[in-house]
Amino acid sequence: MISVLTSVYNENESEIREAFDSILGQTYRDFELIVVLDNPNNETARRLLDEYVRRDSRVKVAVNEKNIGLALSMNVAAEIATGEYLLRMDADDVCMPDRFQKQFDAIDGTDCALVCGSYDFIDEAGNPLPQKAPFYNERQLTKLLPYRNVIHHPTVIMRADKFREVGGYRNYPCAQDYDLWLRLLLVGAKMRMLPDKLIKYRVRAASTTLSKRYRQSCTGEYIRRLYWQKNGMSGYSYESYLAYLEKRGANDKDANVDFIANSALYQESKRALKRGRVFSGVFGLAKVVFKSKYYRPNIVNSAIVAYITKFTK
Repeated sequence: MISVLTSVYNENESEIREAFDSILGQTYRDFELIVVLDNPNNETARRLLDEYVRRDSRVKVAVNEKNIGLALSMNVAAEIATGEYLLRMDADDVCMPDRFQKQFDAIDGTDCALVCGSYDFIDEAGNPLPQKAPFYNERQLTKLLPYRNVIHHPTVIMRADKFREVGGYRNYPCAQDYDLWLRLLLVGAKMRMLPDKLIKYRVRAASTTLSKRYRQSCTGEYIRRLYWQKNGMSGYSYESYLAYLEKRGANDKDANVDFIANSALYQESKRALKRGRVFSGVFGLAKVVFKSKYYRPNIVNSAIVAYITKFTK
């Protein structure tokens, strides 16, 4: 059986209905939907979730006493789960009708611990967007993960026993999924990406505010450091994480301004190279490398990712 884990906070009613109806309408039927309401003051969501519980016996709801964030809410859901497999879903995305069947077929009876997939992009109104999600084979996936999170969290199905073996999600305000993937790598877990479009992923106009981008980058750095130091299983503490953010200046206004400015210059330089403006592009990249100690790790990782993607078959 599959246990679907999702969390509701402030998503609007129409988005939740579209997401849940796409789950309950799956061609694969042997699943339970576990929903954690992480905003106990959201009375509209409470009434809506009660409606779905009455409508379908497979729906289970837990209400947090206070907001605890996505990572810890997913641990609450996992504690309730009875399925052999855990499948992630966000409350504002939309599942393709045969998503569960495709992922169950891909993971059941294999030695694979995690199967993710591709997805389409939609805007807040549900209209399709032109972005395309990249596909990576199994070797690329394993080699790329230590440098960049290339697994889209809401497309994942994973073995419940492996999830529990590595301790589930840890308390991060972001990138909690990336931390989990790297710990799975540390215990030798095999992972696979399907080329199939599994969900419609809703992109919000302000999903990541500028003030949070550098903090997210620092969080990824911290997670990668744990992995490379081979203490990703035991080296984490929330206190050491906060100390790392402080050390990297994640709360410093000037560091954030520098990161955002150099991020923009980096993207502009890449566009220049694609358009054949070699001197402008190379000069811009060099400027970022030598000027910004805050954005520099991202460039190094991007270069490694590009190399692995091109030369790993």
